[in-house]
Amino acid sequence: MNCPILWDGYRKAMTDDLLKRRNELGNLVSLLGAGEKTVSEDTLWKKFDLLLEFNYVESQIYENFINSKFSDTKEIKGIEVFISHSSADKWFARKLETDLKVLGLQPWLDETKIVAGESIVEKVEQGVAKSDYCVIVLSKESVRSLWVRREWESVFWKEMQQKKTCIIPVLLEQCEIPPLLSAKKYADFTKGYNEGLVELLRGLNKRQ
Repeated sequence: MNCPILWDGYRKAMTDDLLKRRNELGNLVSLLGAGEKTVSEDTLWKKFDLLLEFNYVESQIYENFINSKFSDTKEIKGIEVFISHSSADKWFARKLETDLKVLGLQPWLDETKIVAGESIVEKVEQGVAKSDYCVIVLSKESVRSLWVRREWESVFWKEMQQKKTCIIPVLLEQCEIPPLLSAKKYADFTKGYNEGLVELLRGLNKRQ
C-alpha cells in the first residue's frame, strides 16, 4: 500500500489497496505448498490464515461498494462531486465513486443517480448544476467524447463567471488534454491510484 490516505487523521484502505491485497493473497494461497508432495500441517495453518485475511479483504470490498450504493446521501454533509467520464472509463469512475463516499463526500455518478424512465440529459444537467466540483476523467476515450466535452464545458463557463475553481481534471492515462483544461493542474492517476486520489482530495478539500 504505497501512499497513505489520511482522512480525519487516520489511514483508510482505499478500494485500490483492497483489490491489490486480494490479488496478492490469492496468489500466495495458490503457491503455498505447491511444491510439496504431502502438504504439512504448518502449510495448512498458513493457508488457513491467508484465507481468513482474503475473506476479510473481500468483505471490506463489498461492504464499501454496498455502502456507497445504498447509503442515504441526504444525511452526508460533504462536498458534492460530479464525475464526468467516458463509458470506457466506467471501471475507474465506479472505484472513485466508492472511495469518495467512504471518505464522506457526495459523488454524482450517472449509473447511480439516474434510474429507468428518467431523462438522462435532464438528470445530468441537474447533477452538474448542483455539484460543488466537476471531476473530469481524462483519457484517450474521454477527450474524444462529445458528451463528456458538453459536461465540462458547461461547468467551465460557470467557473469563469463565479471566479472560483469548479473543475478538477484527473489524468487517467496520457492523452491530448483539451486546450481549455491544459492550464489547470490535474490530479495524476498515472503515477498510481492512491497518489492520484491524494492529489484529488487536496483539491476537493480546498475551501474558497
